[in-house]
Amino acid sequence: MSRFDKFRYIYEHIINEDLSERKFDCLCVQFSKLVYHRVIGCKYVEGAKDYLNKYHYRFPFFIVSGTPHNEMHAITKARGIFKYFKGIYGSPTTKRVWIKRIIEEQKLDPAKIVFVGDALSDYDAAKEHDIIFIGRIKNAQENVFKNKEIDLVVNNFYELDNYISQFVF
Repeated sequence: MSRFDKFRYIYEHIINEDLSERKFDCLCVQFSKLVYHRVIGCKYVEGAKDYLNKYHYRFPFFIVSGTPHNEMHAITKARGIFKYFKGIYGSPTTKRVWIKRIIEEQKLDPAKIVFVGDALSDYDAAKEHDIIFIGRIKNAQENVFKNKEIDLVVNNFYELDNYISQFVF
């Protein structure tokens, strides 16, 4: 669920107040600033930068996120990783729609796509398109993918690299 939908849901179902367009816009701007600065300053997932450096020239990488489209572009540019991705896509368009569009526009075989994600919405989008899904969880984080038909769960990108390198020559 995008943050836009979350704000509306919280006001309607939890706070039980009307959410004016002005207040909604203000919340979106404030939240965007907070997210941007926090993400720019956070550490990479262990092994992620090495993984991108190692494989970006061999595989077309895409980001499909619930974060707003323009914000994802700004974040990846500020972090110096924009160049690693063939495409970066965000909300308000859903992950399911973006994946379908990428498959069609890039003429990709879903059986040869791997989606690495950390949310159930990632899992759902991958499974809808019969894409291999690899869940990434933190060691201390509860596994949100338990009881799901999942291809692999990893804690970091070194684990992913060990798995992928079995299939890459």
